[in-house]
Amino acid sequence: MAWEMRGRFGPYYYIKQRVGKSVKSVYVGPGRRGQLGENEVLEFRLEKNEMLRIQREKEASAEKELSELMNAFKETDRLLNEAVVKELKAAGLHKSARYKWRRRRDKSTIAVS
Repeated sequence: MAWEMRGRFGPYYYIKQRVGKSVKSVYVGPGRRGQLGENEVLEFRLEKNEMLRIQREKEASAEKELSELMNAFKETDRLLNEAVVKELKAAGLHKSARYKWRRRRDKSTIAVS
């Protein structure tokens, strides 16, 4: 999007558009018509930038909310694990070397040979 001098006359306002792999110049016009075209392009850019800013804010807000939910989930999981371990230990179980919960052996039932 630029004002270009073509020949002895000008300036003329052109819009650049990508068509496939190449870029084409589209003539808008000189003087007042060119100014109107330039203003439309600037308004479009401002609207686009505003929409992108709003989208980024929404994404940041959603990410923050998800982070808070994950932290709450982790805390709940930690508290649940602590409660389960406490109950299992109170029921007479222990954790073996292979991370399985087992009942403790009663030392009186072990046969001595």
